[in-house]
Amino acid sequence: MISNKNNHTFCINAKQLEIQRVNDIKWMMCENCSLIYSLSVSEKKKQLKYEQFDKFGEVSMTGINEFKSIIEILKRYTKLDNLTLFDFGCGDGSFLKIAESNFKDVFGLEPNKFLRERSLEKKIKIIDEKIFETKSFNYDVLFTRNTFPFVENFSESLNKLIDSLTPDGYFIWRDKFWDFFPKKYSDAVFSNTFSSLPIKSTIKHYLKINGIELLVSRFYFDDSFLIIGRKTHAIEYKSLNKISFLKKIFVNSIFFCSFISILRSLLNKVYVSLRSIKNLIQ
Repeated sequence: MISNKNNHTFCINAKQLEIQRVNDIKWMMCENCSLIYSLSVSEKKKQLKYEQFDKFGEVSMTGINEFKSIIEILKRYTKLDNLTLFDFGCGDGSFLKIAESNFKDVFGLEPNKFLRERSLEKKIKIIDEKIFETKSFNYDVLFTRNTFPFVENFSESLNKLIDSLTPDGYFIWRDKFWDFFPKKYSDAVFSNTFSSLPIKSTIKHYLKINGIELLVSRFYFDDSFLIIGRKTHAIEYKSLNKISFLKKIFVNSIFFCSFISILRSLLNKVYVSLRSIKNLIQ
């Protein structure tokens, strides 16, 4: 979802700390909730987003198997055959095609023309982003995977998605987080890809203040996470603690952030190896 606002909704009066500046792009961090977002004075980001979407390939078997396992997890909490599933950033529609046999109805949103056409070839229902401006758009289950890094204005987009979720609906989010803000900001490939970077505490904060009760919350060593939540009527309006002086020092330390990034990468390799051994034994 695109917005002309350069910051996020809930902490609009909070101080914004500049983290890094590369050419015409700079990264800002909110001192209240730690949300990081990028600003650009050119149209470069939009062009690069389109190129990035166009280069998406077929969904891997790993991704397909993971999606199937997520459906099985959701079945522990509710019956699916009377629910509608909405895939925000549905790509070529592969996940929705799998979901058709489990849900009453499925549909998705995909801004990229190339991928949208591939979804339509699979006879997937694709909606237009403008429908979010109406109050008649509702669904029972939201699924989004590797989409938010390409979304401008993290909180406003999240609000719209949750507002359209039916009462007691389910929120499934599989994406990336950045806890120690690894210093890859000067990397051209990195700056071409990401627009806003939610971190672990910010993710949980925004879900809670939007009335999402966390049922499953898994954060992995490869900077990714899986969250499954249920929409409730209990909305928690909590302010996160401001970033401490010590944390500011770490955030701006290239050495420290690089060390954390390398360590997390090593831990992820160990984790993947152990999972592979476990699967072989089983």
